[in-house]
Amino acid sequence: MSKYLFKISFYSLLSFSCIILGYLISEKEFDHTIKYRLDRSIIANSKTTKEHQLLSKKSLASSIELLIEDKNIEKLNDQRNFAFDIGPYYSNLPDFTGYIKGKMVVNNDTMKIKLRLKGLFSDHYRDPLKCSYKIKILDGGSFLGMKKFAIQHPRTRSYMNEWYLHKLLNYINNIYLRYDFVNVTINGRSSGIYAIEENMDKNLIENNKLKDGPIFRFNLSGEGPVFYHDLSPYNKKSIKSDSNLLKQYKHAKKVLYEFRNGTKKTSEVFDNKKMAKAYALCDLLGHHHATHPHNLKFYYNPTTGLIEPIIYDNQLIIPIENEGLLGNLKSVEAPIKNNGNIQFKNDPFSERLFNDSAFFISYIHYLIEYTDNDWLSEFFKKTNEEAQNKKQIIWKSYPEYDFNKKSVLFKNQKTIKEILSTYILPEIKNSSIIAQKDKKFISIRNKNKLPIELISVSINGNEITNCCYLLQPNFINELPKYQTIEIKDELNTIVPTCFQKNNCPNADVEIKYRYLGIKDIKTANYSLKINFKEIQSPL
Repeated sequence: MSKYLFKISFYSLLSFSCIILGYLISEKEFDHTIKYRLDRSIIANSKTTKEHQLLSKKSLASSIELLIEDKNIEKLNDQRNFAFDIGPYYSNLPDFTGYIKGKMVVNNDTMKIKLRLKGLFSDHYRDPLKCSYKIKILDGGSFLGMKKFAIQHPRTRSYMNEWYLHKLLNYINNIYLRYDFVNVTINGRSSGIYAIEENMDKNLIENNKLKDGPIFRFNLSGEGPVFYHDLSPYNKKSIKSDSNLLKQYKHAKKVLYEFRNGTKKTSEVFDNKKMAKAYALCDLLGHHHATHPHNLKFYYNPTTGLIEPIIYDNQLIIPIENEGLLGNLKSVEAPIKNNGNIQFKNDPFSERLFNDSAFFISYIHYLIEYTDNDWLSEFFKKTNEEAQNKKQIIWKSYPEYDFNKKSVLFKNQKTIKEILSTYILPEIKNSSIIAQKDKKFISIRNKNKLPIELISVSINGNEITNCCYLLQPNFINELPKYQTIEIKDELNTIVPTCFQKNNCPNADVEIKYRYLGIKDIKTANYSLKINFKEIQSPL
């Protein structure tokens, strides 16, 4: 009998444990993963963690307290449940309750605010005690120079990774967001250290020492690629009430549509340098999330008349081999059809950007600059003291964390250098010169992922081309595409006529080429037979 009771007790306890474990694993209550919690508990007493806890006392974090009435706390909880039920774009639906009222206390100064749940995915609201919120300060108030910002678990932007992103953007003189770490209390309960991220507002533009201008994005609602969606401006009321801003927004919208339809090039619509810098920087980081059209934000600069990118939410720092260069497999100066489309191999926005050779050359220029041996070392030297301070603030709540991505960035520098200096030799079709009646041809193919600039082709010491031909990259799962060049040789002095075709001597061919945007020229030499087969002229 006692054994029977023991079995009942054992299996009851096991079932209860499974229920509790299932509850913890459930999406609503589980903080990231079981591994995350176990890792934290395992290393909580490690020597490094204890050192971080001591160091965290050396830095002071800015603090905010949110005061939210019970009825509005219930609304925030309803928003969280709504997000779980609907999924990523819950905030776009009319049933989403939107901003609720509250107050924020900073250094005994109380400000009226509006706030709501934020974040596409559940990592922003999975933990009920560490949800992400968008906050707007009312009545002219500000915090750290910001009127609109978001607070979120530092993990959602990979702690220091996003901080370094914005420091790098500032370093290259592109638009950057204020991104920091603050201590947050909600209705008297400490929520620990949050990441605070500036939102799209006039203060963002002013902080970057730029003239006020419209900020906008592609509307995420609709079907098909986001690139073909309508535009959606931020701060609609301000734009509608200001004739200058409204005029600027309409112009930005017009030229961006012309870019989309193929009647304007990248360099005619966007700030070519700043866009190229942003893309080259994301390559250095190894991650391209911020360049996806659904993430990109834009600012129309009324001074230059050009559109600039606003890059953020690119929190990973990973080996560039994982995703490859953004410039890989991009057509350059490819013909655009009347409907505004080209044959997209990647996302259509990125494909259209790189189709302008001026943009591609600028992009390569900044890849070279950012992979200079001293460039990254100098950056870390300049930001070292501030970075140490930010880590110490993070350690107040997450002493197990440490930034360990420097080696990845230096490795990415090396890898990108190798990519830009490594070539697969151009391929000659049929390894021969084609002779047909009174015409002769040579067909050349680029087998690399980047476009190649064909500088010259010489046959038996005679140059047959005038610079330059552009060879498109080698697209996967497509038939090989060759650039056919006619050999002007009416007197048969370059490729002599052979009376005995089977005994024709081979022709010595030299090709000079380089990746588009690279200065150093490569040389390839071939010994080619003369092919007299009767085939249809490729011209």
